[in-house]
Amino acid sequence: MTLAWTSAGFRAGAVAALLAASGSQFRGGTAAAPQTVLTLVVIADCVAFSAVCLRRGRIPPVWAGADLICLIAAVGLSSWPGLQHGRPGQSHFYNFTVIVAPSLGLPAWRPLVSLAGGAALGLTDFLPSLRAGSTYPRWNALPDAMTVIGVAALAAVLARLLRESAAALDRHGQVAVEQAASLARHRERLRQQVDLSAHLMTTLEVLAAQDAIDDPVISDRLRVESLKLRELITADHSSGGGGLLPRLLEVAAQKAAIGLRVEVAPDDAEASLVNDLSVPVTDAVVAAAGEALTNVRKHSGVDRAEVSLAVVADGVAVTIADRGRGYDPAATAEGFGQQRSLRRRVGAVGGRVAIESAPGSGTRVVLWVPLAGGQDAEP
Repeated sequence: MTLAWTSAGFRAGAVAALLAASGSQFRGGTAAAPQTVLTLVVIADCVAFSAVCLRRGRIPPVWAGADLICLIAAVGLSSWPGLQHGRPGQSHFYNFTVIVAPSLGLPAWRPLVSLAGGAALGLTDFLPSLRAGSTYPRWNALPDAMTVIGVAALAAVLARLLRESAAALDRHGQVAVEQAASLARHRERLRQQVDLSAHLMTTLEVLAAQDAIDDPVISDRLRVESLKLRELITADHSSGGGGLLPRLLEVAAQKAAIGLRVEVAPDDAEASLVNDLSVPVTDAVVAAAGEALTNVRKHSGVDRAEVSLAVVADGVAVTIADRGRGYDPAATAEGFGQQRSLRRRVGAVGGRVAIESAPGSGTRVVLWVPLAGGQDAEP
């Protein structure tokens, strides 16, 4: 469509130049009528050709060929002896041919065809200089003819580049559309898979939590599979993603899959500070809390635990408590088992661990990590 409008624009300018030349070069005389007829024919041709191009949104090669023949014939006849007023000389169509020449390179034909068309039109302009007694000197006529040829050739090159760019843009656009459609289908499949997995995971967790399966081997297998399924669904929230509270909620959900009900109770007034820990600190707290809950499941003799969060002494304290059988810390060697593992994890990020327990009174584990600027505070 761009080339069609460009061609129509050149034709409009060429017609304006032709009307101006016609009014100044012949006024009356025996040649006035033929020249007027030729001028009207060329104007009608330009109007018809432009209308066809704009209506179709392109430049039809067949119409462009017929138009070229019409122009060459009209320009040639305009300087034919007997039709030209006075002595042989330059055709009054010359300015028209220079302006209309770029439109010869715009149709979707081979560049050699555009070059040949420009050469034919330029030669037609050059012929009056070869006649005896011509007022159009050859030294002037030759550059004039070469101008028409050069303009047509340049237009052909530019039009070809424009078409190739438009074709490449169309191809890229089509590829983008196809990729977008493929991505949409992929996302829909993922959404359906997540929905199905979540539904299946819920079913497995319910069966495992309610001990609906009498066979302990199958029941344990259900718990393991539901845990794996939940890990897959929440994989995007693995290390480095999400705040402390969301990730502790995930840990609680994972423990529920193996039969431990965990209640997470955050301090709502300090929620923004609780979730404002760095990624390494958050990772350490989540890992330590998960290990403490695993110990509750293994050793406490109960299936329920509580996790609470609070801002304490320029830091965040995460407390894991159960009401199980407990144990006597004095009877356990310092740095052994749970204490050593938890202190190593939390201590690596500048935090501390406090463990309180007594036989028959449950166990309370406090994980404290500093906020920014609170490295030296005590839990």
